[in-house]
Amino acid sequence: MLAFMAQTNGHDPENVTPFPDPADRKRIRAEKERAQKPPPPPREPILNLPPATKHLSLVMILVFGAQEVISRFGPHGLFEDIILRFGFIPARYSGHMPFIAESAIAPVAHLFLHAGWLHMLVNTFTLLAFGGGVEKMIGGRKLLLLFFLSGIGGALAQFAWSPALPHPLIGASGGVSGLFGAVFLLLMDKHQPSAGWRKFVPFVLIWVGISLFFGMFGKPGTDQPVSWMTHIAGLIVGMALCRSIARYKR
Repeated sequence: MLAFMAQTNGHDPENVTPFPDPADRKRIRAEKERAQKPPPPPREPILNLPPATKHLSLVMILVFGAQEVISRFGPHGLFEDIILRFGFIPARYSGHMPFIAESAIAPVAHLFLHAGWLHMLVNTFTLLAFGGGVEKMIGGRKLLLLFFLSGIGGALAQFAWSPALPHPLIGASGGVSGLFGAVFLLLMDKHQPSAGWRKFVPFVLIWVGISLFFGMFGKPGTDQPVSWMTHIAGLIVGMALCRSIARYKR
């Protein structure tokens, strides 16, 4: 019938477009609906953390996992030797103990060593809680710079307080204390720049009080003494540097 109509109208039957059957019509309609439908929104990750904070926390966890493996299954005394070599010992810098090669990186390396699971978890959760906010405001590289400078500042304060101390200082407390001070100071500058220090002082006093408490009575999960000086000095360094680091442009 179609061929007959094409011939009578003067058209070539091969150039006549056949009418689509029901299956083709259904397929065409489905393609049009897919083209008009907006793409689904991307799935949010379970832990919506900025990359530098996430990777720094992961490194802390992995280093502690390696510590546990070495302490449980490694040669006898190897774990203690690592702590003595890479922990920050003030006496090595004041001449009361020999200065070794590892002491050159101990001011940074000691931030990734911890005395126990609870010690590591407290520092990691504090980093996640405050580091994410700092990174969103100033960026990942500046977060890392602030973390390491606060940690090194805390170690130097411990050295100034007790230069002959022969015990190793370990843990990220100085670094996370700096992030704690920085996040509140940056938030105050962003949302309440005219509020002054009256909004910020209570948080500082609470942090100082907690640091002094743990310094006197110790921290749960470990029988090692707690360096309250490192906590307070890291807080001060983070507060002092966060604005300058935030404004810095390479």
